[in-house]
Amino acid sequence: MTTADEYLRLAERYRKALETMKDPLARQCLERMEGSYRTLADSERALRTSGYIVDALGKLGDIDKGT
Repeated sequence: MTTADEYLRLAERYRKALETMKDPLARQCLERMEGSYRTLADSERALRTSGYIVDALGKLGDIDKGT
């Protein structure tokens, strides 16, 4: 599974490529790719955080049951 940091590295790569690109269509594609990878990084972080929360809530539920 790809991590948020790996997605951010890919986004940065597209941002750097964008700096030297002059063709408007290519720039638009690079901007979209950068944005997509940043969105993936945000999503990965949110999913990981929600997993931690679900685990913690599950443990609280186990405590309530006396296990």
